[in-house]
Amino acid sequence: MKSKIVVYQYSDLNGPTPPPPYEKQEDIKKFEVEAWCVPGPCGILAFFMHGDYFYIAAGDDGHWRAIYYCHKDWKNIIKDTFSEFVKGAK
Repeated sequence: MKSKIVVYQYSDLNGPTPPPPYEKQEDIKKFEVEAWCVPGPCGILAFFMHGDYFYIAAGDDGHWRAIYYCHKDWKNIIKDTFSEFVKGAK
């Protein structure tokens, strides 16, 4: 299901360990996007493009936070790999 949502990115999502949250309110990134939303038993995932990046956000009560992003060129590789994962998952 595609929906218009507002997503907040509270910290830099890159790096091997979670970085500290942004110190100042103005550092928080805000995206107003149309995203493909997938509801599940533990909340909702949303997928969207912003510029040259593919984002994944999570939310369950109308408040969305970015949890991952990568360059748009990864999108099809992720799709193909996840499709193989679903076929092989038991």
